[in-house]
Amino acid sequence: MESSSSDYGTPFRSLLDHCEQNNLRFRADHDHKSVHFSMCWNIAVYGCTMRISHEDEVMQIFLHFPVMAKDPAIRPAAAELVARANHGLTIGHLDIDMDDGEIHYHVGHVLAGNELEDAVIGNLLLTALTTSERYFVALMRLMFGGNTPGDAIYLAELDSHVAQLEDATPSANAAPSVGTLPPAPSKKRRSTPRRKAGPKSTDDFPGFLDAPQQPPAANEGEPQSRKKDDTQDQ
Repeated sequence: MESSSSDYGTPFRSLLDHCEQNNLRFRADHDHKSVHFSMCWNIAVYGCTMRISHEDEVMQIFLHFPVMAKDPAIRPAAAELVARANHGLTIGHLDIDMDDGEIHYHVGHVLAGNELEDAVIGNLLLTALTTSERYFVALMRLMFGGNTPGDAIYLAELDSHVAQLEDATPSANAAPSVGTLPPAPSKKRRSTPRRKAGPKSTDDFPGFLDAPQQPPAANEGEPQSRKKDDTQDQ
């Protein structure tokens, strides 16, 4: 790579320094203020272009997917996948060329005072790589796995869906918000059997400990039992 004295102190020089400090094998295009290289990440190899545009006011990163939607029959589904992936993205977006099926991720950064910090380049490049990895897998599910665009994107974003559910689930120690219903009573079985309802002392049993009463005495002049009378008559 040949350096020009006019590059020093410019955003393009910052791009060159970043590539050199990270031992990237790149090709520099001084006329268009861009650098080109390939980046092998966890899943695929991406073609990367970083350039300074708009009169040194914008830095752009393009990360090209290694697979294109060449078949015109699958291109509309690939375009739907790109549209679904872009919904909710915070930084950057995916693009698809409807003429040839080329797909890439693009992110732009406005430069303040034509200054470009090395940390900004590294953070944006890392964002581009991690985002491309997520949706490249979705593209593979669409093209070769038979998934619909909606299913492919849902599976690619499954970790974020789980995180949202965990954030929405209140913890056991969290105070209930105003207007919420009280928690339902627990249906857990008691560890000890419930005592049957009944008296707790002998006071509830009148006469339980009293001496048994004697039968009443026969009245005077009253005849004895019928059996005794019958014996005397015999």
